[in-house]
Amino acid sequence: MANGPKHLEALGELNGLFPSVGTKIVQFQDKKDFNALNLTDKEWESVMPRGGGFVFGPDDTNSDSSYDLPRPIRSKGKDVYNIAIFHQLHCLHALAEEFKGLITTIEAGRPGDGVGSDRIEHIQHCLAYLKESLVCCGDTAYEGQSSITDLPSTSGFGSYHVCRNFQQIFTLSEDRRVTNMAGYGQGGHSHGS
Repeated sequence: MANGPKHLEALGELNGLFPSVGTKIVQFQDKKDFNALNLTDKEWESVMPRGGGFVFGPDDTNSDSSYDLPRPIRSKGKDVYNIAIFHQLHCLHALAEEFKGLITTIEAGRPGDGVGSDRIEHIQHCLAYLKESLVCCGDTAYEGQSSITDLPSTSGFGSYHVCRNFQQIFTLSEDRRVTNMAGYGQGGHSHGS
């Protein structure tokens, strides 16, 4: 690694290219009106900024090796990067989309069309990527007994977590967006290999 900032913010950007957003205490709530399988639900829409979290990289990425960055996405002659949280949400949304498709097929009692290799690749990528993301974040909040059952279990709801200020991340990403794309951009999407 070349020249990272003197102080690294937990879960922040290594090079200091994304401003510090601070933290806030959040009590996880089971939002009964949120249907994770309704892919147009307002809750899904409310966490994906216009532009899908794609932002322009620093102007001098190609000529200056002082940043520790992966190879940029090139778009319209510019270096573009995706803010990780929005890639993570894209993957979670894609998994919900696939799961909903399977449920719909099963409930209709019809044979499925099968899952194409490109979709399987995307699902495998998303599962591996989300596993890495969760391990990286390492949320250590204590979670207690589930309110749904008396059996020893936890739903995770009701516990307090120290979270990064998501609204600031959302706003900063939207302010720096590359395009005005709305939604999760699933159609024809490929991460490559």
